Amino acid sequence: MPSHLHVTDTSRAYNKAGQPIVPEMEPTSREHISRILLAALEETAEGLYNIDKIAERSRVSSESVRRVLSRFGGEKAHRIILAVAALKAGCEPSKVVRNLTWREMENFAREIGGRAGYQHLENIYFGLEGRRFQIDLILWRYRVILVVDCKRWKKPLAGETLRSVSLRHEDRCRALAKYLEATIPGNNRVSFQPVVVSVYEPSTRLSGITHIVPVDTLINYLNTFDYGYSSGGISASLHLRWSELLKAMLGRR
Repeated sequence: MPSHLHVTDTSRAYNKAGQPIVPEMEPTSREHISRILLAALEETAEGLYNIDKIAERSRVSSESVRRVLSRFGGEKAHRIILAVAALKAGCEPSKVVRNLTWREMENFAREIGGRAGYQHLENIYFGLEGRRFQIDLILWRYRVILVVDCKRWKKPLAGETLRSVSLRHEDRCRALAKYLEATIPGNNRVSFQPVVVSVYEPSTRLSGITHIVPVDTLINYLNTFDYGYSSGGISASLHLRWSELLKAMLGRR
């Protein structure tokens, strides 16, 4: 499992639930802050940190850049903290994600899930019937597990590519349900929903039983998910303490 995000002062960067604490923005300066944070993500994509270039890209003074970025750790600010802050400042999620790596996109989706009240595990590996499976991220709340695959592709998902992606992900989702039912069996019925998060609007938001969610709509999707929805019969009967056991079992891999 990847380690938790590291910042210099974790007591200031995260709350007790492990979610990033993003300072409140001044309403009159949201657009100003949004430009700076987006420019900082663009300029630091290669690991470089240049105040003057960030100022030039965001069309503000270098002092303004220093003042804004100092709220998030200055030169030591973690890029995911900047991404979440940019989202809060009003940046379009797709613009933010385009400046993140594939792994950072997973972390970004995880942070959005945490802000929406979901528990999470990422980078999950398990074996079933002689096959090995890997899942980017799972988010769960109540008795529903969202099995998430992040696609940071530079074009919309469509046609045969979309069908292939959704079918492979549905296969992983069914395998996870079967694996958990075999390892932590019980009488509590838990539903599993395959979800593919994409940077761009797909040709359809439903492929088979897989939900295709553009990142611009991810927050709304998570906040309004219908927990009475049945995802084509993917479910498993799990132990009463399945959430706790899930973390203990998959979290240590």
